[in-house]
Amino acid sequence: KFPTLSWFFQEILCFSIPGLWNPYKRDNKRARKDNYPLEVQQITGADMFIRRNVIEECGLFDPDFFMYFEETEMQHRFYKKGYSSVIIDSPEIIHLVGFSSKQNKTKFLKKYNRVMRGRFTYAKKVFNLPSYLLFRFICLMVIPRVLLSNYSMADKGEMLRILFGK
Repeated sequence: KFPTLSWFFQEILCFSIPGLWNPYKRDNKRARKDNYPLEVQQITGADMFIRRNVIEECGLFDPDFFMYFEETEMQHRFYKKGYSSVIIDSPEIIHLVGFSSKQNKTKFLKKYNRVMRGRFTYAKKVFNLPSYLLFRFICLMVIPRVLLSNYSMADKGEMLRILFGK
């Protein structure tokens, strides 16, 4: 499903309080072989095949995104125009998740900043103004975790600048 204000709240709460609910843990009961084709709201960008007429009508990736959530926003536009996304059981695609951003400290910070920017851009484009402002307020819950982290003051400052939209 598309990320909602509630989903982002749970995700940020999970990030702020380790060991809490994990929004990325998915229930794969629906993804059994006998359930295909399976209609969903969105598909991982690495796994998409898009008909040309859909692209011509709705456009491709929004240039306001650099990385993260760009395919989610694009599919949200498709969905609003009445197009659906379907998971099929073939062809098989192998997506090397995180392969381009292995988790050392520097790369983690870059990825964190890109993901946060992607979240903010997605929320700004998809949510109405009150929901977007509430989303930005909810993001402030991450501040204690950032301040208590073992990152340098410069790294903490960069993470906080992202949270405050600077």
